[in-house]
Order: sequence, then C-alpha cells, then structure tokens
Amino acid sequence: MKMKKRLAALTAMLAMALALAACGGRTNPMDTDGPTIVSIGPANSEILIALGLGGNIVAADEQDVEGIPSDIAVINMMAVDLEHIMSLNPDYVVATGMIAFAGDPLLPLAGLDINVVYIDVPNSIDEVKASMMYLAGIFNVVSVGQANVDDMATEIAAIAATVDAIENRRTVYFEVSTWPATFGADTFLHEMLTIAGGINIFADLSGWPSPSLEDVVYRNPDVILTSTNYIADPAGEIMNRAGFAATAAVQAGNVHIICTDTSNRPSHHVVAAIRQIAEAIYPEYFR
Repeated sequence: MKMKKRLAALTAMLAMALALAACGGRTNPMDTDGPTIVSIGPANSEILIALGLGGNIVAADEQDVEGIPSDIAVINMMAVDLEHIMSLNPDYVVATGMIAFAGDPLLPLAGLDINVVYIDVPNSIDEVKASMMYLAGIFNVVSVGQANVDDMATEIAAIAATVDAIENRRTVYFEVSTWPATFGADTFLHEMLTIAGGINIFADLSGWPSPSLEDVVYRNPDVILTSTNYIADPAGEIMNRAGFAATAAVQAGNVHIICTDTSNRPSHHVVAAIRQIAEAIYPEYFR
C-alpha cells in the first residue's frame, strides 16, 4: 500500500480499452467540507464511510455501498475514465490495487496535484485492519479507525470463543463462482472460514483455484457455502448438480448462501460474514 503523488507532466491518456467508461449521469454538488475523494473499489468506500468520510466521497464505482451519497458521480472501476475524474478535481483518489494489474491506470493524474492512494487487496484479516488504519492515518482520523479495528477484534474474539467449544468440526466447500471457483489457504476468505470453525476442503491449494466438480464431490464436504449472486437460486443449483447428491452436504441439506458483499469485500464488514458463516456451519451453536 502506498500513496503516489507525482509532479511530472500530464502523460498521454489511457489506451482505448481503458477509456470505455460507464459513468453515470448523476451530478456532483462538490459542497463537502474537508478533502474531496474519488473512491474506486467498494471495500475502500465502506472503509471511508466507517471513518466518517462518506460525505467527502464525490465519485465512486457502480457497486452499491450503503452510506454513499446518492447524487455523486459514478466511476467504472474496470474502465477508468480519467477525464471524468479530472473534471471532478478531487483532492484524493483512493483505489483498489485490483485496477493496477497491468500497470498504473491513474498515472496520467500525476501532474494534477491529486493524491493517488492505492490499497492492495488484503490476504488476511490483519491486512484488512491495516487498510483501515492506513486510510485513517492519511485522513487524520486515527482514533476512529482504531475504534473500528477494536470492534472487529471484539466480535472475532466472541465468535472464536464459541468455536473453541465445538469438538467435531465440519468440512466446508465455499464456492465464490459457479465456474466453479473457490479459495485456498493464503486468502482472507480462508481465514474467515477458519475463524468460523470450518475446515476448508481446499486448504491444500493456494489462491483462488477452479477445481473440477468431480474433485468437490470426491472431497465430500459436510457443508457447502456459496456467495454467488448472479443466478436466481445458487443454493438450489448446487443441490441439483449432477453428482452432488453423493455429498454429505447435499444429503443433509447443508447448502447455504453467504452474503456476497460482506464476504467478498475486504473491509471491516467481513466480521458480519464470519458470523454468518459460523451460523451456517454450526446453527446449533450460533442460533
């Protein structure tokens, strides 16, 4: 994570592929107190709102985030329109590192005295907390950031205390996409699942693997969780997949939907997802 404030001359605009923006027609009143912020990445927006800076956000990506002002400009994070950002003349652009996978798309802002802050995608709960404190430091609201981090720790400790009393842990397949796609041991979602007491059946893998359906059936999870939200009935689709009737999870009806936003966005809201995961795996302990 780093702040980039360059004083070089304005470089050429992005290639056509990055100029195909999907900006909304909403107007920006630009009447905020304090620094104005363009937020690129829903997790960043959630953190900024928790820090009391929601009213300073003058543009954000299209994804819905509770607490974002309704009349701000809209940015397409997958096709950043630099001219649109320049027209807003923000003090800061806070962007997810996801958009810099093929170089720095915000480099042309270099000569405009705009502070560009990249937040790397966290791989752990501690890194989620670090993102919160990093932004809290930049915007001089460290005490607010610390209060949020402390609340996270308190809730996680309460969940962990209940999990510690569970002797027979259940194996879990957590699907984040119907490709299918899941996660290995070096991700923040794996840590969330572990805190909730689940045993990840793909803990021997790393990153975000796409296992075969046959491999899922072979590993025979006790519980199947899904955060897929782009089909009408993700749990029903899994229950009716060819071969999945052989799994312990489907036989017991232990297929559950987990909130996509709280589980997939690396902000302080992951704590709510951890509790939801724990409730799904061990309803007799958490409900």
